[in-house]
Amino acid sequence: MNTQTTLQFHGLPETWILALLVLPALLVFSCYVYARPHSKPILRRSFRSIRFSLLALALFLSFGPHWKQSETVEEPAALAILLDNSASMQHADTTDGSRLLQMQSILQTPNFQDLKHLYSVSTWSFGKQLSSTSPFGESLQGDEPETDIAGALRNLQTEFHGQDLARILLLSDGRDTNREPLDSTGTLLAESGIRVDALVFGETQETPDIILERIQGPEFLLVGDDALFRFQLRCNETAIGKPLLIQLFNSQGEEVQRIPLKRTPENPINLQFQQPIETAGDHQFQIKAGILPEETATQNNQLTFSFQADPTRIRVLYMDGEPRWEYRYLKNRLLRAKKDIAVTCWLAEASADFEQEHSAGLAPLQRVPLTTEELLAHYDVIILGDISPAQCVKNSTDAEQFLESVAGFVRRGGGLLMLAGPRHNPSAYKGSALEPLLPVVLSSAAPFTKSPFFSLPTNLLRPDPSITLHPNPETNTKIWKSAEALWWIQPVDSLRPGAQALLQTTHPDFADNNLIVAAIGSAPDGWVGWIGTDETWRWRFPGGEAVLEKLWRGLLRQLAATRLRGDQGRIQFFAEPSQVSLGDFVTLEVELLDEAWKPLWIPEGFPVFLQDGEETVRLSPVPGEDNRYRGRWRATKIGMHRFRLTLDFHPDQETMATALVEAVLPSQELQWIASDEKSLSELVQPTGGLVVSVQERNEILSLLDGRERKTRILSSKETPLQPIYFIFGFLGLACTEWILRKRVDLS
Repeated sequence: MNTQTTLQFHGLPETWILALLVLPALLVFSCYVYARPHSKPILRRSFRSIRFSLLALALFLSFGPHWKQSETVEEPAALAILLDNSASMQHADTTDGSRLLQMQSILQTPNFQDLKHLYSVSTWSFGKQLSSTSPFGESLQGDEPETDIAGALRNLQTEFHGQDLARILLLSDGRDTNREPLDSTGTLLAESGIRVDALVFGETQETPDIILERIQGPEFLLVGDDALFRFQLRCNETAIGKPLLIQLFNSQGEEVQRIPLKRTPENPINLQFQQPIETAGDHQFQIKAGILPEETATQNNQLTFSFQADPTRIRVLYMDGEPRWEYRYLKNRLLRAKKDIAVTCWLAEASADFEQEHSAGLAPLQRVPLTTEELLAHYDVIILGDISPAQCVKNSTDAEQFLESVAGFVRRGGGLLMLAGPRHNPSAYKGSALEPLLPVVLSSAAPFTKSPFFSLPTNLLRPDPSITLHPNPETNTKIWKSAEALWWIQPVDSLRPGAQALLQTTHPDFADNNLIVAAIGSAPDGWVGWIGTDETWRWRFPGGEAVLEKLWRGLLRQLAATRLRGDQGRIQFFAEPSQVSLGDFVTLEVELLDEAWKPLWIPEGFPVFLQDGEETVRLSPVPGEDNRYRGRWRATKIGMHRFRLTLDFHPDQETMATALVEAVLPSQELQWIASDEKSLSELVQPTGGLVVSVQERNEILSLLDGRERKTRILSSKETPLQPIYFIFGFLGLACTEWILRKRVDLS
């Protein structure tokens, strides 16, 4: 601690006023008063000096002189460490890990730890916004979707407003999605006396980089389903034109498929694998692209797909009026699918002693269930063929109740397929409880029977999985084109909002709105399908009957999706969106019904768990909805994340339902791979700072030696000068002048 005493003034004008105006004015006035020519020079100089001293002393007293005594202490200067927490820091240039991990490792070294003894250290992180962080960055996740270096520095300067910030140490790869020139920010900091040094992470030269990005993957499958993995391949300029091998590996690390490319494409391309799943349980597949020579960023050369396969059979109730060709062929296909489907048939025009057909292990149907609860208890999908509501029940007065029950079945998560026919479907269902649930708006037009037509996927490049007969879209289109032509179709007016057309025809006699052969839509928790022809039995494909079985199985699987998602539809678990950029939020939502299919109310909410057990997300009741619970989760790690809803809401209990979320790096943060040392140099140059690589970090650390110090005042006291001495001095000078004037006779 030091004590300093200084002379200060309360009313002292600016120095230039004193030097250019006040003192010259005093001097001129003093010389002018004693400028008489008969006076001797020595007398004139003496009188001028005395008069100048008198005026100067009076002016001195008018400025309010006083003594200021201060007690001060020297302290370390302020050092702000600014850490890049943007998603580009997740990039791994070497096998040493991501840039973020390298930064955190360096911050833990003794040389960096010593900085807190040399400076008053504060640590900040930034992406789009600036925020205070843990002392040496151990809590950072690299999850900010954008980077604004200039904005972070300006905000940091504002945080230290009124304080002495000596130095800023910036740790970053220099990649700035804001793209604001940094030299002006450096000039602004230099004007405030702040020096900026930068430690740059990442390779400065662009190296070859192969990037795989997920498009579509399964969340839940049945044993026997095909898992479809769709992804995009893109690469940077230095990787174009290279040979590349892309492989699909199963959970055991065995290669099961491969795609060899003679040369990597200039523009992104979509690719896919389709793999049959024959065993139940959790599955994890990896897609890996080969590593090019000199390629250092290898973490984006692979994708992981995780899902569950359930051995559950889809329970189907198939109802039709007469044993038409469509009924015979479809019924036999469903009965043959013993591992996948359990079907119960109801043929309305069968004789009284006819035993209704059914899968092995099931009892023949004696009557059609008339309540929603019965339908939910025994079936996942209902197929209504060419049968009228009155044929579904023994008493015609029960027909309306049956339709209401089917509508309730769909609203609670069941699946419904309307299979058109020339007698009753859809004409008998117009105006019924089922019509608003259909994915199409029914038409009054007569069925089309003029000439043959073909059915094709509505989206040829990305067909719906339920009608995908081959993983390659071009091959899938060829298979559909090779099918036998159809002669009968029931036109529709249009799709309902939110519905999706699966198959359409390009026959020239069809108007734009009634091209639809097959469509599907949700209503609201269940799924409803529409097939506008009764001649699917005509379809013949090069692959034989197995192709048709695959088609029907995929369609029924989609219609039963809600029921198969959890506890036969009483539990529904959703993640929206299912793919997010790193750092974004996901809404997790669960709908619960009890065993009586009534809303299940849990006022305190409940937790759901990440598959790896690292994190818990609590879901709270949604106001006004007795069975809906909602929570939010922020994606902080790249990859697939599976959330589990468990029995009794305990992490060690059985999983009742799951939801998948994939976290990916933001596209802006992935636009460039190499670090941007040039921009960081433009930033630090006006401040006199340095930019060095990670390997040269000691060059900066050697300059951070703590020589910058700041002085802090502990206490301060002001004491006025004793005026008596100045008064005696003033009187003494005045008397001296008066006596001398008398002596030389100047009075």
